Amino acid sequence: MDPNEWEIDAIMAEAAEEQPMSKSPETYEQGMSREFREMLEKVIDQSGSATVLEALQDICTFKAEHIRTSYGDDEQLARNWDAVAARLERAIAAAWKLPQ
Repeated sequence: MDPNEWEIDAIMAEAAEEQPMSKSPETYEQGMSREFREMLEKVIDQSGSATVLEALQDICTFKAEHIRTSYGDDEQLARNWDAVAARLERAIAAAWKLPQ
């Protein structure tokens, strides 16, 4: 893991501790608080959108494999996570074309 990934992990861990995930007037329709969204924007500004999307893709792939190994009876859910990871691959390719 390179130092930028450590920084992202630290920022995300800090945000997870600080940000309640309950609905409130400060919560977007997607269930994301304004503060969390602002923190995510800072991570994108620091690391680049492609790097953040790659991290999300890794998480989706990990979730698919975890479901397969832990809950072998839910292959459809694992395939859904794989599909999200595949869609993120296209977004990553586009994001690398943006100024980093």
